[in-house]
Amino acid sequence: MRRRGIFRPAGPSARLGAAASAAKPSRAQARRPAIEGGQEGGFTLLELLVVLAVLGFVVLGLAQGLRLGLVAWQRQGQAVGWREQMTSTERLLRHVLEQAEPNAPAGAPPLLGTAGTLLFRSTLPGGVAAEMALGVDAEARLVLRWQPRAPAPPQQRVLLERVARLRLGYWAADAGWAEAWAHPALPTLVRVHVELPAGTRPWPDILVRPMLERLGEAP
Repeated sequence: MRRRGIFRPAGPSARLGAAASAAKPSRAQARRPAIEGGQEGGFTLLELLVVLAVLGFVVLGLAQGLRLGLVAWQRQGQAVGWREQMTSTERLLRHVLEQAEPNAPAGAPPLLGTAGTLLFRSTLPGGVAAEMALGVDAEARLVLRWQPRAPAPPQQRVLLERVARLRLGYWAADAGWAEAWAHPALPTLVRVHVELPAGTRPWPDILVRPMLERLGEAP
């Protein structure tokens, strides 16, 4: 007869070992939570692409804003520089025309003017007496040239650039405005009109009254 084995119930130590073996995960099961946890805490490729696209739009917007700011700053600086140049030009023209000498040598007119040029004798700021010429040169620049009476080379100063046209006028009490002047006396008023290129803010006319009291005329 075949001998039957005797069933022996497992003791307390065997039951604890079996429970520990059942509770212990396999290697695949131990790695799976780590991998799944890494996927949940990181970024997918689509999320990275979205973030990069958003950053690209932000950088592009900042660059455009910076460029527009620089352009506005440059234009403002040019406008300020242009106004300062116009103010300096007006101040100088007023000075030399107010100081125009009423007498000229050899009976020549003290001021000889046309619609676009002006020849006269005056004194520069600083007390330098000279023969002067005002006009627009071939490069569309308003230029004041002078030849000092003392031995010195002729000089010039560019007052304005990009001048479209210079229009001069001369006022006499008995004749009104004229486009030319060759009288033996100074005109009562000299008008300087500077035409600037299209799109540029117009420059108001400069009206200057020479010092007629040097001739003994009534103010």
